[in-house]
Amino acid sequence: MPVSLESDSVEFVRTYFGSAPEWAAARAARGRPIRDIVRSLRQLPREGSSIPADRRRYVTDLGRTLAYGVFADRRLLLRYAMRVWAAKLRYRLSRTDAQRFRAFEAFYVADTSLARVRFALRESEDDQAHGQRQLSCLVASIDDADLYGFSNLEHFDGQPFRWSSATAAVRLCLEPADYVATIQLVGVRLIDPGVELAVFVGTCRVSCVRFDRSTWQLTFRVAAAALEAPSPRWLIIHKRPWQHPAPAPAEDRGLGLPIASLSFRRQEDHKMTAAARGAT
Repeated sequence: MPVSLESDSVEFVRTYFGSAPEWAAARAARGRPIRDIVRSLRQLPREGSSIPADRRRYVTDLGRTLAYGVFADRRLLLRYAMRVWAAKLRYRLSRTDAQRFRAFEAFYVADTSLARVRFALRESEDDQAHGQRQLSCLVASIDDADLYGFSNLEHFDGQPFRWSSATAAVRLCLEPADYVATIQLVGVRLIDPGVELAVFVGTCRVSCVRFDRSTWQLTFRVAAAALEAPSPRWLIIHKRPWQHPAPAPAEDRGLGLPIASLSFRRQEDHKMTAAARGAT
């Protein structure tokens, strides 16, 4: 009779050892919101939006989205396969036993990683197991696999944040309902949402985005209908990048929105809170 040990459980392994980085990389490559981003980009010129500002940027954003999304899994496989090839070449060029041992060790690690990536790309995973489940969270706490188009984590006055690029997205895992969403920005620069910003939930465009200069918050409403589409669902942000007057020579960030946190409050709860504040 086969014996099942606690250590055989996937959840047990993840709890004590974490997920393999190859698994996270494969999940990120497989779960990108390419279809929704392309559809939202196609809507912008039809609606006369100033985002993107010109035809060239529109074509560039569309081409980059397709290149990095459609071929993301192949690019990931190639990146890990190149490590295997490099280790094999090192082994053939080694002159001493010590060099050959180090090359073989590198080959073993690289080949194991490649096998993990191949397995992860073949496996299907429940999208509901990922995404932003909490109604409020710091962008620093969101898994990289649930983000698209964001730079690395930074800090401003001790507050963690990430820059979004011209096109960025956050995977959502919310129950269908009407929400009031808030994007908390860090106080880097003022924006005009009507000119610089377009927000979508899936393929549904958010009609009105407000910016409060006193709190550095963007607020908008998310209709329940936008969350009833098949998963995965993404919050997609198109932002005209900030043209810094004196950019750093090696600047590679998109400089879209400096996002610190996201929060979603059910609309009925938001109305009750606003009424309570008015009563006091």
